Amino acid sequence: MKDCRITAMLALLLVCTLFTGLVALTAGAAYAAAPEIEFTELERQYIASRGPVEVLCCEEWSPLMFKGEEGEPAGVLADMAELISAKSGLEFSYKWAPSNAAALDAVQSGHSDVKCGMVSGGNVHELSAYFTRHYLVLELMLVGGPGVAEGERRIGTVSRYSGYDVIHGDNVEYVYFQSSEECFKALDRGEVDEIIVNSFASGFYHSQTKYGSYMYTPLQGESSSICMAVRGDDKLLCSILDKAILAIDNGERNSIIVKNTLEAGNSLIALLNRIPTVTVIIIFAVFIGSLLVATMFVSRYMRKTREAKEAIERANKRLITDELTGLLNERGFASLARETLEMFPDQKWFIVDFDIDCFEHFNAAKGFTRGNAILRAIAEVTRNACIYPGELCARVYADHFVCIATAQSTDQLRERALAGNAAFRSATGNLSILLNYGIYEIADLTEDVSIMCDRALSAKRTVKGSYGNIIGIYDEELHRQQIEDSELVAYMETALNNGEFVAYYQPKYDIQSEKIAGAEALARWKHPKGDITPPDRFIKLFEKNGLIDKLDMYILEVVCKKLREQIDAGLRAVPVSVNFSRNHLYDDGFVHQLTSTLERYDIAPSCIEVEFTETTFFENGQRLVSVIEALHNAGLLVSIDDFGSGFSSLNMLKDIKFDIVKLDRGFLDVTTTSQRGKTVISSVLSLARELRLSTVAEGVETREQLEFLRENGCDMVQGFFFSGPVPAEEYDRILAGERV
Repeated sequence: MKDCRITAMLALLLVCTLFTGLVALTAGAAYAAAPEIEFTELERQYIASRGPVEVLCCEEWSPLMFKGEEGEPAGVLADMAELISAKSGLEFSYKWAPSNAAALDAVQSGHSDVKCGMVSGGNVHELSAYFTRHYLVLELMLVGGPGVAEGERRIGTVSRYSGYDVIHGDNVEYVYFQSSEECFKALDRGEVDEIIVNSFASGFYHSQTKYGSYMYTPLQGESSSICMAVRGDDKLLCSILDKAILAIDNGERNSIIVKNTLEAGNSLIALLNRIPTVTVIIIFAVFIGSLLVATMFVSRYMRKTREAKEAIERANKRLITDELTGLLNERGFASLARETLEMFPDQKWFIVDFDIDCFEHFNAAKGFTRGNAILRAIAEVTRNACIYPGELCARVYADHFVCIATAQSTDQLRERALAGNAAFRSATGNLSILLNYGIYEIADLTEDVSIMCDRALSAKRTVKGSYGNIIGIYDEELHRQQIEDSELVAYMETALNNGEFVAYYQPKYDIQSEKIAGAEALARWKHPKGDITPPDRFIKLFEKNGLIDKLDMYILEVVCKKLREQIDAGLRAVPVSVNFSRNHLYDDGFVHQLTSTLERYDIAPSCIEVEFTETTFFENGQRLVSVIEALHNAGLLVSIDDFGSGFSSLNMLKDIKFDIVKLDRGFLDVTTTSQRGKTVISSVLSLARELRLSTVAEGVETREQLEFLRENGCDMVQGFFFSGPVPAEEYDRILAGERV
């Protein structure tokens, strides 16, 4: 009868266990797609990119941890580690260490990631490692014979790392052992009077007949708190494990303890034998009925919670993620970079800005689909081969990427950049594409992230177009130049109001008659003391901050005023070309503002030539076509400046209806020094004639160049052979027939 009752109770226990598992499975399914833990985006990226975490185990923790039948970690600590792994989303790879001390040394030196099983408190603050919050608290037990003699007491306990020496006194002597098992053996041999072990170990050994006769006394207020030790250079890992531990509820923790207690041979069956069968059946029936009702409500609640969390997760991810590459966007980078710096203030951090050299020309030649594929390839290589766990990378816009990285030195980071460049070229089939990098070592962690990125960008700009060096470093000289730039920008509005910007005019000569046929207006910054700041010092700077738009319109106003003065004075007036930044392409009011200025001074549209640089034609082809059409409708001529300075495309000559082609001076220098070069420029001039485009050659300095251009049908020339840029008064004298 007794055996039948045991069998019945075990059967009911099995049914209950299976049903409980079913409920857990249902709840687990509801939670599967909705993480219980609110990891930060930085932590989620770490989890996604992190490989297996090496966790060291030690048999000195027996019976809390021991080797299973196949050598795998088993016991309470092993099961808790598996639960933490599941909660965190990190994969744990277990390895046995010869001792507690060896395991701790490996973690402190960075050779392993985590030590499984570490008693918090004691001297842990002196160790070079992080420690998680505790995930298991066990009471301490004093175990000994019924009559411990007065006088000196020898107490055995585990090693000093465990902090179990909690009884103090002049007559107390501690003897340290490597494990709880050794403590019990020493007690049995009479080597110590008493031992202090945790409650789990005492329960385990108490069930063995050999140690059943000893007295087991709880030490009130004394407990052992178990945590994990984490390598000292990976605070992010410790933060993730902490959140996983916080997500463990008492039910999960208790089920692990009960499971291991049963496996260790606790007498639960003996306890069941003392309870009437009918009582057990009633309890289980009530329990199962309650679970049935609860399951319906829990499942419904879980599903709605999951759906809400999924929607929030998707929305949050879209806010900080670049759709094309899957990297962070500018907003996400600024937020997470700040979080990273605040979390790891003791590390040396750098901002790395990089892009593809002349990517706009690649897009123009190969198309945007191919260009986007290249951007995705860069993102993939960067994500998998260039950034380490805890570092961040974002695509800010177009081909512009930025990373926050840690390294021992700038040289080390330079090597990483070169390796990344090589990996990218390999991944894309060794395309003849170069990446340019700018590196800024963060000196002030409280500085705004946007300022850090600007400094890395400034460093990158110093190597643009320099094929011998693709990595620029932000240094003191660059910092000084940035301060000067800031001062120039701050003073520009005042300079405009004071009339400090003036137009210099460089005449264009008809190549056949060698008479002035037009001129180009060039901006100069003339300070009150007479000093002149050359345009290469401020034009690009103003393009960056948008002040160039005001300057362009200011110079147009100056030119219109000069033309009106010439016309009113009965002097000869020729068409003047005015340079306009690419920024104007995106200003819907550009053409109206331009024509309004001409009307205000009563200047015919044929007197003004709108000039864009060659690179503008690669920015946004469709937008450019519509702007040129509007300019033509207003009666204005459009020219392309610096043709041949970059990656000029014959398709551009065919597809975009501008009126005048200006050959860049550098193009002329190179092409007229060899027969092959002469053939090239001759072909360009011939094609321009076929397309009925006027041609202007810049940088003509010799009679030989002039004669070559004349022979090949160039329309106008501009250069120091005739005249360089001159002030307005001198230009008037030239127009009047005087030569410089």
